[in-house]
Amino acid sequence: MAIGYRASTNGRTGSFVFADASTTDSAEAAANYEFLARASGGFRFRTNSTLTTGCNIAAGTGTITCSSSRTLKEGFSEVDGEDVLRRLRSVPVNSWNYVGEQAGVRHVGAFSEDFYNAFGLGNDRLAISHLDADGVNLAGVKALDARTIAQAEQITALQVENAALRGDVEQLRREIAGLAERLRAIEAMLAPRP
Repeated sequence: MAIGYRASTNGRTGSFVFADASTTDSAEAAANYEFLARASGGFRFRTNSTLTTGCNIAAGTGTITCSSSRTLKEGFSEVDGEDVLRRLRSVPVNSWNYVGEQAGVRHVGAFSEDFYNAFGLGNDRLAISHLDADGVNLAGVKALDARTIAQAEQITALQVENAALRGDVEQLRREIAGLAERLRAIEAMLAPRP
């Protein structure tokens, strides 16, 4: 099925092509059972009747941005970054390919079941929302940043303490050297004379 200006399935079985009128070139399916859409002004996908939630692909980009405004959310609760890091330890990260995908195409990531078991996020145990994965990553990074700051402060305090202890040790060495010199003098005075 082809809809729009110069849209063509190019004889491909089961293909759907949508094309806007932004160019004189045809938008043609490249494979059987392909969905192709050309919208040079960008894409807006909405998932509610008021058109406030969904995702966009801005014109000329290859990035998907999804609604994430505070005004669209409710039920806020703090996230414990250390707890996120603890939970992440139970989520294996593997390299893999999709069943039926071209040989040699590799991906890296978690399995949705493990992610869901660790965090209970999203509405599907068989998929990971990029929004949830991003949130877990941000919480983990913030926890690691807090650890880094705390450890840097500890290192600075230990360096100051170490410098003070080195000064104390040097002072004690001088005192011991002085006492050793006095002891030798006393021993010399007490030594029997011929």
